Amino acid sequence: MANPTIEQTIGLLEEMKGGKQVSVQDTLSGLRALRDDFDSLGDRLLDHTDDDSFYFYDGTRRSKLILDQIVAILGDIRNGFKGPEIKYPHIKIAKDPLGVIYIMKKIFMIAQKVSSKKQAKITDSNINTINDLRIKLRITTRDHDVLEPMEVHKPIDTNLELECLSMMAKQLKVDQDIFPELKNA
Repeated sequence: MANPTIEQTIGLLEEMKGGKQVSVQDTLSGLRALRDDFDSLGDRLLDHTDDDSFYFYDGTRRSKLILDQIVAILGDIRNGFKGPEIKYPHIKIAKDPLGVIYIMKKIFMIAQKVSSKKQAKITDSNINTINDLRIKLRITTRDHDVLEPMEVHKPIDTNLELECLSMMAKQLKVDQDIFPELKNA
């Protein structure tokens, strides 16, 4: 099922790219709402019973980071112009998010599908699809300078990492005396 926020945001960016005047405030509001949708979806994925849901969570997390960067860039551009309207030729970045948003749309759709079946085993096909999309997202953002490549790889909350490692260690029956940092996680 398509997300209406994504569709609306794509429409605004396509109009901007086509040279039409578009309200920067509307575009920023749409991008912020989309970021919130990815945040909510990521939270639901953390509740999934299949450990492979992490791939989908990571796709939503990367999308949030990228949306934060796009919003910051468009906000800076908006502050540099006098009026509330801008045209595409004035902002190089307006072309870049569109390709990224199309990839995010696919990430959202597959992650939403997985999150709706919390108890179901995630198929290899879905895992392969999300991994391909995560790679495309990384390449597209790098090629279009939407994000610095290392920005996408910001570490996740250390407590969450330790919690995940502890859970994996327990599942693999790793001796916690060998890895004492996992004892308190």
